[in-house]
Amino acid sequence: MFSCSISEGISPSFDRSTTGPAPDLYRCARRGLAEELGLLETDYSEIQMLSLSVDTQYALYGLHGLVKVNKRAEEIIRNWQTGVKDKQENKKLFVVPFTPSAISWFVVSHQPFSGGLISIYHSLVHEFGKAQVNATISHASQEEGC
Repeated sequence: MFSCSISEGISPSFDRSTTGPAPDLYRCARRGLAEELGLLETDYSEIQMLSLSVDTQYALYGLHGLVKVNKRAEEIIRNWQTGVKDKQENKKLFVVPFTPSAISWFVVSHQPFSGGLISIYHSLVHEFGKAQVNATISHASQEEGC
């Protein structure tokens, strides 16, 4: 099963806000970055929350975002390989250039994909615009016969 790089659930004990009882969503994102990819120094300003999804059947919600870090892919993979807390959540990391064509090709040629697709789509639209991303996805899907 393929997904986005990070998927983290809010923990009432680990992600509590320092100013009140509500959870701190940025703290949760930083914890996920540290536990799943070994990105320990991520600043709150590097995290952009993009969308909220709600599953009304199971009363679940998800916050989707984008993080830009000043590290090369090789460094992130090396950190991950040397041991991160939740290494087992990712069996393998794939380095894919962050362009609509590269991401679209990867998604249509690697199946099955999990719920991480919404995060990937919203990140691409945030960076490149909906028209370009939708056109690229349509083209990649037609080439793969989807």
